[in-house]
Amino acid sequence: VVPPLLDGPARGIHMLVPSGCKPKDLTRLVAVGQTALVRAPTWMRYSMLCGCAPDADADAHTLLEELFSVSHHAPPTDPLAKRFGYILKPWLLLRFVQTIRLPRRDAVIIMDSDGFVAWGGARRMPALPTAQMYGYGDRWLGQICSGDTADICPNITAAEARAHYALGVPYLLTVPAFEAIARTWIYYMRRVTQRVWPSILADQYAYALAAHYAGLQHAQLKGLMVSDPSVGGSPRLAEGWQTLFDLLPHSVACSNLSAATAAAGAREPLPMFVH
Repeated sequence: VVPPLLDGPARGIHMLVPSGCKPKDLTRLVAVGQTALVRAPTWMRYSMLCGCAPDADADAHTLLEELFSVSHHAPPTDPLAKRFGYILKPWLLLRFVQTIRLPRRDAVIIMDSDGFVAWGGARRMPALPTAQMYGYGDRWLGQICSGDTADICPNITAAEARAHYALGVPYLLTVPAFEAIARTWIYYMRRVTQRVWPSILADQYAYALAAHYAGLQHAQLKGLMVSDPSVGGSPRLAEGWQTLFDLLPHSVACSNLSAATAAAGAREPLPMFVH
């Protein structure tokens, strides 16, 4: 069972998964919801769906209704949104904060529909907000913070970008921090796409700018998830692979990973997520 995200009194955990409504999206959402149900049964699970047709897969929707609190939303109507599906994440999270009030002392996890909850061994978290560190460092400043979009990133330094804003899903935040970022994320998403088109990282750059605007420096974790096996051998970009490498000589079965981690002397806890 996944432990509390912070030391001290338990708090409610709300996992938010925005998604489109293509068949592959719905299949992925089932995996997210089912793994969260098994690994973290106390988490409250929400999925915000966009663009579902009236004749969408009824069986999939019935299953999703059992795994999530599901809400349906119309897509934004501007030309940018019609051409660039990645804008749906900040759009749907804005719709969420406009319609749902979460307890202020609780915490939020923002997930993509192509991830799932993995092992969730005991982990001592830094103070929220925190997120998985990604490998793009500060190079996005040169792409975004000049020309017509220079005004959206005043006073953000390369050192700050590397230390606090080279990040992506999963994002872990307190409810007030989540609401502050969600209210401006869509604005920065639209501005970022003026300079970076198309880019699957645009929503991450926009999130970083929304967090900076809100004064919410993030603690970046290397081992919160595993995603890209090609970074597994790099100490700088190790994601959560090193823990798994530590277990390899012990021939540990996947079903016994959580119990075996400490016994095998792994240097870090198991990653909580696969993306």
